[in-house]
Amino acid sequence: MGKIEDLDEEIEEYINQKGLEEIRREELLGGKRIIPQKLDMLPLSLPYKVETVIEKTSVIPSELRESIVFSIGSNYAGNNDLKYEVYTSEIYGKRITLSWSPASSEDEKIINKYGGIFKTPAYLVQMKP
Repeated sequence: MGKIEDLDEEIEEYINQKGLEEIRREELLGGKRIIPQKLDMLPLSLPYKVETVIEKTSVIPSELRESIVFSIGSNYAGNNDLKYEVYTSEIYGKRITLSWSPASSEDEKIINKYGGIFKTPAYLVQMKP
C-alpha cells in the first residue's frame, strides 16, 4: 500500500476512535474539494468577477521584461570593455557562445607553446573578445 492509502487508514481510525463519524472530513482536516465540470469546450474567460483593471496593454513594459547582461570589464572600477544586454525571450532556446581570440600573433604563439589556452598562465597573454 502507498503512503497516501496508509494515511487515509490512519485518519479513518482516528475518526472512529474519537467518535467523529458525523463530521465531514473537510471540516475535520480543512481544505476544499474541486468539483469537476464536464465542458464541451473551454470557456473564453475565467468564472470570476473582475474587481479592478489597473492597465490594459498588448506589450509588456521593458521594466517588467526579464533580461540578461553579459558584461566584461578590464578592472574593478566598473568600466566595461563589452556590455551586451538582451531580453531573455529573444534568446530563449538559442545557443550563446562567448569566445576570445589571441590579441596578437605573439600571444597565439605563447598559447600554442603551452598546449592551449587552458594550460597557458593568464598573465602571459592578452585576449580580445
